Amino acid sequence: MVAGGLRPLATERSERFNGKVGDAVARCRSGGRAEAFRKTPYVDWSHYWGAADETSWFPGSTGVGGHLSANGRGVDGALLDLEYQRMELIKFNLFDNSGTFTEFVQGRGGKPGAALKSWGAMRLPKESAHYAAGGGDGPQLCQGELIRFRNLDGTCNDLRNPGMGSTGMPFARNVQFESTYPDLGPNELARNRHGGRLSLLVPDPQVISRKLFTRAQSQPDKCRAGLGLPGA
Repeated sequence: MVAGGLRPLATERSERFNGKVGDAVARCRSGGRAEAFRKTPYVDWSHYWGAADETSWFPGSTGVGGHLSANGRGVDGALLDLEYQRMELIKFNLFDNSGTFTEFVQGRGGKPGAALKSWGAMRLPKESAHYAAGGGDGPQLCQGELIRFRNLDGTCNDLRNPGMGSTGMPFARNVQFESTYPDLGPNELARNRHGGRLSLLVPDPQVISRKLFTRAQSQPDKCRAGLGLPGA
């Protein structure tokens, strides 16, 4: 990792970081602690040196120590893994539903949407108790007491977008906007996948229901086309 530098963020969902690092990196951050769980679905960082309570410390150590110490490598490695997971989660799994999509597509001030770091739709509203402390009418940036603890209303989870994830904000979708209305065919993938074969009533939901849920009856005379036995 030192020679090659940090790995770039994935460009496709299939390439995303799944919490499993290479064998050499795992040994550097945990000794042999993480090896027992390498073939399990659990993430590696929870087994790094210093990433849990005192029992996770490197034998003979009494604290985290410096960045190059065993515990330091474990803690820094855990934070790095979590940051990769956070960034790729935002990139691939959380599609904001509060009105940022237009700027994401069109960009702002000559900057492409994917490079934007703050969004007007995620500003604190004037009625927020933290409006003034968060920057008010000017550029909003959470600092001081706003980032010392988690706020009850969920504000300031993101320093530059203080309203993100707060009370009253729409929850981010897990479905890409291009796939939300596939009948519009906004991109080549949607057009190739559906090819005009999908709309509100195509395929006919009644036909699908009959095909899936209709079956031959063992005693059709008793079923009487769904009417049941006489007097039932």
